[in-house]
Amino acid sequence: MNYLRNFGHNGPSKFAGVGINGKNSEFHAAMGLCNMEYIDDILEVRKEQYQLYKEELAISGLKFQKILEGTSYNYSY
Repeated sequence: MNYLRNFGHNGPSKFAGVGINGKNSEFHAAMGLCNMEYIDDILEVRKEQYQLYKEELAISGLKFQKILEGTSYNYSY
């Protein structure tokens, strides 16, 4: 987990494996703030799309991620 959090680095110029990069720029932050007034509509569309995918894929036998009861889910994955 430490390597993942540290972008895979295990030294100044060495890598132990694949890492992640979850940083946002100031531009990304500004765009997020600009879209906050639309968040309810965005989440509603995502929920509709999620439900459609789940219905259409029900016959495939795929297993879906379990969303725990009471979870505030944003339907992005």
